[in-house]
Amino acid sequence: MIKRILTFYFWPVIFIFALAVLVGALATRDGVNYFMDSTWYMVYARNVQAGHGLSAAITSNLDPQTITWINQWPPLYPLFLALGADPLQWGQLSSILLLAVTALLTYALTLTLLPGKRLVGLLAAFALLTFPAVSSQVFSSIYSETLFAPLVLAATVLLAKYRFGQPAALMPALAAALLIALACLTRYIGVAFVGMGFVYLLLWARTAQQPRRWWPALTMLAALLPVGFYLVYLYTLTGSLTGVQTTAN
Repeated sequence: MIKRILTFYFWPVIFIFALAVLVGALATRDGVNYFMDSTWYMVYARNVQAGHGLSAAITSNLDPQTITWINQWPPLYPLFLALGADPLQWGQLSSILLLAVTALLTYALTLTLLPGKRLVGLLAAFALLTFPAVSSQVFSSIYSETLFAPLVLAATVLLAKYRFGQPAALMPALAAALLIALACLTRYIGVAFVGMGFVYLLLWARTAQQPRRWWPALTMLAALLPVGFYLVYLYTLTGSLTGVQTTAN
């Protein structure tokens, strides 16, 4: 029994992880891609490390002492970059690791939707890793999408447990809501996934005959609270829900 479980789950996971790390290493062999948004992510990450929080001094033609806050983007990805002693090196390494996690979640989602179809799952993960826009563009860069994608995929895997007409526990919805809340703090487009998850769970609740079947949909709405608090934080500091726009300086 144990040998069968290892054969079914362990070796495909090892294969996908190793292939993803290889693809990520090849995509960043000349260094991680670095764009304008990447520069701001790094500025804020280093300011967090220096103890200045989510603010950064920038040069302005009108006011050289201008202080600005994270505004075009939610704060989670810069905070994530700040976890590394060198945010640039950590950004490169984490992009490779997050690519591997994304490939594994693609495999997991396939098996959740098509139980037992291990070969289909392997093909789905392989297709993801060989798609140029994924490996050689997004996951070879200092981009918040590298963190956003696995968060949303993991939430989708959990939501896929809610099959129409079948009962399900509350815990997958709670975990999915937490992951989507983190996604909203990574990219504002995450709010759209709150809406999609809420509608999906409402439709599920209409078909599931069990007590408290509406609770999963309500937990999904709670995913809006963290990003809502962050917008209030920005408004308190700057008088705007989007903060002081750096592009205007």
